[in-house]
Amino acid sequence: METLTVKAEATDWRIAKLEDELSSARERLVILENQNHSLQKSLDLMISESLRLSRALSESEATLDKARSQIDRIRTVLKAAEAERRMLAAKIDARNEGPELLTGRFAAKEHQIQEICSKPIGNSAQTLLASTIKF
Repeated sequence: METLTVKAEATDWRIAKLEDELSSARERLVILENQNHSLQKSLDLMISESLRLSRALSESEATLDKARSQIDRIRTVLKAAEAERRMLAAKIDARNEGPELLTGRFAAKEHQIQEICSKPIGNSAQTLLASTIKF
């Protein structure tokens, strides 16, 4: 009987030890499950933030493309306006130079007429030439 009692005590001690190990394993499992849950929450938050940043990046790229398109349109309008400005400036320059050129032309024609008129009138070709000079 003593051997059965010793065996029973050894078995009880072994059972108690296994129950302690089982309790420790359950505690570790709860801790690991909590860590897993916490990591899953962090991962979900990171995925959510990544999606938000991805959408923001897409919107920023779309805004950038739109701004580039507007800049291109503005450059086109600016080039057309610059060409028109140059054309108008040339017209203004031509108008500003016009009276001087006309004055010079009139002076040259007047000089030609004076030369023709200073010669004797006997030549009808000279008279005809003087009458055909146009201003």
